[in-house]
This record gives sequence, structure tokens and C-alpha cells, in this order.
Amino acid sequence: MAAELIGENASENVKDGFVELAVTQVWQVILNNRSDTFETALLAAGLPALGSAGTFGTATLYAISRVPARVDDDSTGRKWNVTVGYSNNTQNFARDDQGEPVTDPTAAAKSVDIQYLEYSEPITDATFHSVTEGGGYSVGTALTSPSWLDDGDVCVSTGESILAERTAYRQVITVSRLESSWNSAYEDYQNTINNASLTITESDSSGVVATYTFPAKTLRMKPITKQPVWIDSNLYFRISFPMEHKADTWIHAEADRSQSERVFAGPPAQIKPGGGSWTQAEIDALNPDATAGTVKWSLLTMSIKNESGDTIAVGDSRPLNGNGARLGVDATSNVNGKSCYVNWKIFEEKNFSTLNL
Repeated sequence: MAAELIGENASENVKDGFVELAVTQVWQVILNNRSDTFETALLAAGLPALGSAGTFGTATLYAISRVPARVDDDSTGRKWNVTVGYSNNTQNFARDDQGEPVTDPTAAAKSVDIQYLEYSEPITDATFHSVTEGGGYSVGTALTSPSWLDDGDVCVSTGESILAERTAYRQVITVSRLESSWNSAYEDYQNTINNASLTITESDSSGVVATYTFPAKTLRMKPITKQPVWIDSNLYFRISFPMEHKADTWIHAEADRSQSERVFAGPPAQIKPGGGSWTQAEIDALNPDATAGTVKWSLLTMSIKNESGDTIAVGDSRPLNGNGARLGVDATSNVNGKSCYVNWKIFEEKNFSTLNL
């Protein structure tokens, strides 16, 4: 079953200043069986492959289309004509990293798409502005600002921080390419983070046009997808690797806040909110079932003094100092008085460079 060239014509057009040359060839194929389909016709020996180059005079054109059609007046039903279109305008054709059209679609250059994902993030770097009454900044009356309000967490006028959030955006970088089959190993990368720095490049006929470098632990692989693509009767898959970028890494940072606190007898001694230091005797009293002197700390509900001077439990979570105590009462930890975070590794790490992105 071989293809035979039975016709050829050429045309020339000018579009947007570009001289487009086009050649159309008609190849005839006689199949073995009447039941054979167009897919069989496209497999005929000698038929130009999609993307193959052809020389026409001094011009080199590329096969950009192949359209098979059964010959209507053939009584055997086995005769097909395949119209092959050639053009020098290959801007929509698969290309390699140097911008040249390729016969093998899997050798085409990858595409890199960047989108932005909106999310909410806690505010830890606010700049104090002012205090007003009767309304916010634009409508309220300015008051004298308390001297103890400083930059960092959003606070109320007592200086107590609150959990305030703001809108932010993260990049989602998607690398896509054609492959001849689906690799089930890709499933192992979903919801993992990069264990090392990863560099992604975009190229065209002029060379590298963009380079993106992402430090370790800043990319999280979202679900890898496949989309079937038929090219010249062959099945390929467009594989997309979407990665969400988090500049401060995907190590989970949990705000160190609680309604409870650890109290320590020391050494060194931990200062009480009302003054003085916790003693071993006080810790022993909080742990009556333990042998005196063997327990060095206890977990208590945080308490404060109300207007009547009574001790009451706090009604909401308060910042801790990274050592289990409320912020500002432990002179041995976090002397800067800034908000603390407890960091946790919650995603598996993998080597993304093995994906050849």
C-alpha cells in the first residue's frame, strides 16, 4: 500500500507584509480492504509526514495539513485521495527550542504559562498609621496615638495583636508539553514540593527568552493533567505540570497563639504577668500527683486581672513567645517581643528536575 502523487498546484499571497507560499499536493492511496478507514490511508508508504520539509524550486515549505477523502466514483471503495498542504507560514506548527518545525510532536518546545492565584495571608508586617474616633482614617477624627503601638502585627490600642488578614497573590507556573504516553509516575509528584532549586527556561528561534529560578521548597505541584491530542491519526497527550509558588516556602508556619501557657520554675526563672517569678513550690502545687521537684512546668489557662482586680481566664487566644509562655513575660526567650511561629514540614519533598521541566 503506497501513495502516488497525482496532482500539485501552488499559490502565493501577501498578508500583513508576509509573502506566504503554499503548495497543495494530491496523493492517491489504494487500500487493501473497503472497510479500511482514513487512519489506514494516512499510514500509506511514501505519503509526506506532517511537519516534513519539501523543496519547491528554491523554497523550503513544510507539510502543515493532511486531509484524506474517499474517492466517490470508485466502485471498489478502496481508493482514497490525501490532500497535503505545504506552507512557509508555520507559526502555528509544533516547533523545537530553536523555533524549527518538527516532525515528531513530542520534540516540540514546551510552553510556560504564568497565572496568579488570589488568597488570604496573615498580616505580620503592618505599619502603624493612626488612631481615630467616629470612623476610620478617611472620615474619623484623629486622636493622640499611644506610644506603645509599633509596626508588626495589627493591634488594638491595648497593644494586643489580633489575627488580621489581607489579600495576596501567588504565581501558578504551568509547564506543558506533548508526550506519546502517560507516565503513571507523575502521580507521585502531586502535592509535593521541590527539594532543590529549579530553573525553567523558555526558548524560541532567537534563543532563551525567559528564565525562572525557584529556590527549594517554594514550588508545590498541583494535580498533573493530561489531555488527549490527535495529530495525523496518532494519539498524543498534552501533559501539564502546574506549580504554585510560595516565596516564603511551603513549610507551614503556625502562629504561636493560645489561651493556655506553659509556666516554668526554671532555671532560668520565668516571670509572672503580675510580677515575680514562678517557683518550684508553685509548680509542685499545680501537680499534686507528682513527686515534689520532679515536674518543672505546668500548662495553665491564661488569666488576666479584670477591672475589679479579680483573676479571670482570657476569652481569646494570645500570642506566645515561642517557648510556651505568653509573649513578654519570659525574659529568657524572644527578647525582641515579636510574633512567633511554629514551623512544620507538611508536604513530601521531591526532585522536580527529574521531570525535565
